[in-house]
Amino acid sequence: QWDGKDLFELQIPTYRADITGEIDIIEEIARIYGYDNITPVEPKYHGSELPHAAMYLFEKKARSHMLSRRLQEFITCDLIGPTLLNVIKVNCMPADATIQVLNPTSIEQSILRTSLLPGLLQLVKYNHDHQNSHLAGFEIGRIHFKSNGNYKEQSMLGIVMAGDADLAHWSRKSSKLDFFDLKGVIESFLSGIGIKNLTFIISSLNTFHPGRQLTIHLGDLKIGALGEVHPAIIKRLDVPERILFAEINLHDLYQMRIREEKILDLPLFPASERDWTITISKEVPIADVFDKIRSISSELLEEVTLIDIYESDKLGKDVRNATFHFIYRDKQKTIAQATVDAEHSRIVDGAIKNGLRSL
Repeated sequence: QWDGKDLFELQIPTYRADITGEIDIIEEIARIYGYDNITPVEPKYHGSELPHAAMYLFEKKARSHMLSRRLQEFITCDLIGPTLLNVIKVNCMPADATIQVLNPTSIEQSILRTSLLPGLLQLVKYNHDHQNSHLAGFEIGRIHFKSNGNYKEQSMLGIVMAGDADLAHWSRKSSKLDFFDLKGVIESFLSGIGIKNLTFIISSLNTFHPGRQLTIHLGDLKIGALGEVHPAIIKRLDVPERILFAEINLHDLYQMRIREEKILDLPLFPASERDWTITISKEVPIADVFDKIRSISSELLEEVTLIDIYESDKLGKDVRNATFHFIYRDKQKTIAQATVDAEHSRIVDGAIKNGLRSL
């Protein structure tokens, strides 16, 4: 029955148990009328997929790079307890920045972490107690703290390494993971996501071994730290292995990333190469030498790399030889050897006059 307006009252035969709703009736009408007789039209509603948050995609990129370095991903709890903090005895933030949980289910889950360090150290301890002393992994997680009366949350990348660098094999002697293995992973990661002008500065954080720690800087911004966990903390954990740890602020790193990567054309003209060896004090960081060179370089200097460091008793116990490799190229024409010699001499002399003293 039809009321002549918008209302239809239909009686469904008992043998048509497949008709249960309005859409089934519409389908029956269309089938009887003929699908070919219906003029196709576009739907009035166009659905669209919401894009992922930019920070989520950045974390995903960081995670992919860590996995490509053969690091295992770890996931630890945001909640920690006073027992773990007493073992570490190092608070990564001021005490008034710590956030206490009002109604914790357990005393060991009563504090929101201000660093990924406690959870990852607990993970190393657990694995060591279960006969797994060789670890190399990372975690991308949140830390929580109070600042100026506000509650804040930041995304962090934590890396922890301990034990042997390679699997045991009869053909070679296993080597232990060290500070430079961790530093290499960080340099590779930051280079892979397009971070330039990276600086490592000697630090004095209580978390790390006094002589094996650095802070990571992009310009004037500190984005993280790395080092060997302090021996006193390792002793309290009762783990007979050196533990390496690094923590990087992904939120700050995201703000400093290169938003558009540029693809350079292949060079059309050949390069010319030179080497330079300088005797310097062991107290002089190699980064300072690079800074002196780059401060007076021109467009002809395409690249400069460190290729060798030599130390010996004959040379002197407080000095070392550092050899650098220079690549010169003119993008407009084939560069003349005389031009290269003049430019190389200018840079070398300028670096020495700029405070880089050869002993």
